[in-house]
This record gives sequence, structure tokens and C-alpha cells, in this order.
Amino acid sequence: MEVIKILREFRRINNISQKELAKKLKISRSHLSELEHKASTPSYNLLIRISNILEICPLKLLEYYSSEDINFNCCKYRCYLTNNKKNKE
Repeated sequence: MEVIKILREFRRINNISQKELAKKLKISRSHLSELEHKASTPSYNLLIRISNILEICPLKLLEYYSSEDINFNCCKYRCYLTNNKKNKE
């Protein structure tokens, strides 16, 4: 199941709107929409916050963002998922 379906379904189960989830995550609603549509990739910390709020396994979300076009990059203080397609353009 794609993450957009996962996020929508878990938002529905938790009776939370996209606007409410974005507020809890401290991100804009438009950024959440970008994440749902894979137009943007989340930091590791944001991925964990989404999974905690929606009570979903973070590995389900990580699987979605882990494709041949996505790299999981860690530095000393943070981990990020980066989109190789965007970096090549």
C-alpha cells in the first residue's frame, strides 16, 4: 500500500485531518501533502514523528521512501532521506 493511502487511512482511523496532522507535526499542510505525494522526502525525525502520531510502524513509511531514487543519508546529528532524481536535475 502506498504511503498516501497509508497516511490517509491512518488519519481516518485516528479521526485526524491533514491540517490537524500537519499542526501536530509542526509542518505546513502543503508540506504534508508533498510528503503524501512523494514530492518531498521527510527527515528521519519527521518520519518517526508521523509514525508516533498515527501509531504506524516507521518501517512501513521507510519502505515507501526507500526506492532506487531515494537514499537514506546520515550525518553526525541527523538522518535524511534524499531524492536522487531532484539532485540530478
